[in-house]
Amino acid sequence: MNIERNNTDREMLFCDAPLASIAKYLQRRSDGLFPREFSNAIDVKLLEGRPPQIYLADMVDEDMAARVRNSFKFLTMKSRPQILVNITSDGGFIRAGFGIHDQFRLYGPVTGLVCEFVSSAAIQLLLQGCSYRNATENTQFFCHYSQGYLPINARTLKKDKARGLLIKEFDEIDNKMVKILVAKTKRSETEVRRMLRRERFMYADEALHFGLIDKVVDMHAKEEDEDNLPEYEGAE
Repeated sequence: MNIERNNTDREMLFCDAPLASIAKYLQRRSDGLFPREFSNAIDVKLLEGRPPQIYLADMVDEDMAARVRNSFKFLTMKSRPQILVNITSDGGFIRAGFGIHDQFRLYGPVTGLVCEFVSSAAIQLLLQGCSYRNATENTQFFCHYSQGYLPINARTLKKDKARGLLIKEFDEIDNKMVKILVAKTKRSETEVRRMLRRERFMYADEALHFGLIDKVVDMHAKEEDEDNLPEYEGAE
């Protein structure tokens, strides 16, 4: 197999998602259901709510990036209100994760909420792009360097002239991810790299202590106010 035979194969090297999700993504593309750049009626209703919300449950890819981009365009016309982003995706393409991370940072008042199992480096990027990072109390985090699911073995890499560039590209992705985590967690680069190298599992309270999130949501506490988002420090 030649790693550089087409862009699709090369991108799959940097797809950090379960095989079942990758299969679903490829089927959607072959059926002509990709990309879906505009929000559907349910998405628009959620954006018009108080607070505005986006649900990110699909593959992290250019389709999701387009949904986020168009949602922020819609909200920018409404004076950029604070938004709640519910993140339940299994993961996806690392580059798309960086792009969505940057969109979150540029927009500003974004509160991210994760639940269930955060096992993807791409999802970690989305969460760290949020102004406020929340997790439900039973959320489990699996922290690791970027991974890919395209079948490649050592023999293939030895034969492929592009292996050096491929390794360099993985290193650059990991370095970018480490830089983001260092900035958001306030931990040293050594601590962050040790965590990723050891592929550490954490529950929400441990993630809070490490600095991966800002708050553990108490699911048993009854909220009296529907608008429970913290104030965005940068808002006027």
